[in-house]
Amino acid sequence: MPRPGDQVAGVRPGSRARRVCVIGAGAAGLACAERLRALSASVSITVIDADADQPYNRPPLSKDVLSGRVDAAEARLRSDEQLAELRIDLRAGSPVERLDTRTRTVVVTKGQPVPYDDLVLAPGCAPVTPWHESAPWIRTLHSLADVRVLRDDLVLPSRVVIVGGGLIGLEAAAVLRGLGHRVVVVEAGEGPLQRIVGPQVAAWLEGRHREEGVEFELGRRVVAISGSADAGVVTLDDGRGVDGDVVVCAVGVRPATQWLVGSGVELGSSGEILADERLRTTAPGVWAAGDAVSWPSASAARRLRVEHWTCAREQGRHVAEQLLAADAARTAAFDTVPYFWSSQYGALLQGAGSFHGDEVIVDGPSTSPAGLVARYLTDGTLTGVLTVGSPRTFQELRSRLPGGPLATP
Repeated sequence: MPRPGDQVAGVRPGSRARRVCVIGAGAAGLACAERLRALSASVSITVIDADADQPYNRPPLSKDVLSGRVDAAEARLRSDEQLAELRIDLRAGSPVERLDTRTRTVVVTKGQPVPYDDLVLAPGCAPVTPWHESAPWIRTLHSLADVRVLRDDLVLPSRVVIVGGGLIGLEAAAVLRGLGHRVVVVEAGEGPLQRIVGPQVAAWLEGRHREEGVEFELGRRVVAISGSADAGVVTLDDGRGVDGDVVVCAVGVRPATQWLVGSGVELGSSGEILADERLRTTAPGVWAAGDAVSWPSASAARRLRVEHWTCAREQGRHVAEQLLAADAARTAAFDTVPYFWSSQYGALLQGAGSFHGDEVIVDGPSTSPAGLVARYLTDGTLTGVLTVGSPRTFQELRSRLPGGPLATP
């Protein structure tokens, strides 16, 4: 496998600009492109994305954009003018068909193949929609286009069924309740977000949402979704049906990497891109960053795949720096302490580290009776922290985590 700084086969120094192609214009891809330009005025940068609206910020979609507090223009990460000033050739609305690592070209469905000397894979993920074929009107919350369609569907007072009690499902529930809609969350686990944060915090989150009028169907799996053009019926595994004017599927995402099969880029069992500690893939000259990449984390002592904005940005910048490193002495392994944040009912939820410790201590901060502080410990050592409505406490606890301080949103 080539190392950062290795001369690309067939390219003589000074013969032409080094061509870097980035697949994906989300947080990781754009961070990589911007860092590349900051480090080099001469490198040629092409960014390709299937989404015609890119580049935009995904975290606000299920919060501020859905609520109408932020419009599509405000969600953009960079304007067309800014991209032009950075000399980043953005090709949005251009799906990638396949990757030819032998000729170092990216084959797109529209236009000519794009040649590269170095390639950065930041394709992100796509929403899982297991019932979509039988009910194509099921809505998701993964793109700006998704939000536009969902907002058009919502006529007060709509009854909205959200399948999935993870972060996106809970954020959508909070926003839609705030807009005056009836909301039912169907979750296979015994509590919302329980698989991630554990039963104690899940119970607190459930209680907070119930206070706002959200209904829950917990410990129930969806076996079918049916209905007419105007409404749907979500059938649960106990035979009951939950009616909804709108059904939102928020059961998770999977790496958008099907087009990489057979390319020479090794994928894991879930379609994730398998990278090494420096985020290099198994194909020469190909790197990876963002939600779709798995890498060996030294601090976690295992492979990680993190689906959070901060990690995606960090990885994009890291790849740019490693890709342009002049010598092996400047190369470095990537590592981070996973961090995420959410906003629900006006309160900031923040989490960092690992939530799989053998002990969880949960209490409410004295400054906010409606808040929460959860400390996750392994063998008596703090390994994770989650707070709601207590950013100062979060920052103090976060600084004690192994791996050092993190960037904030």
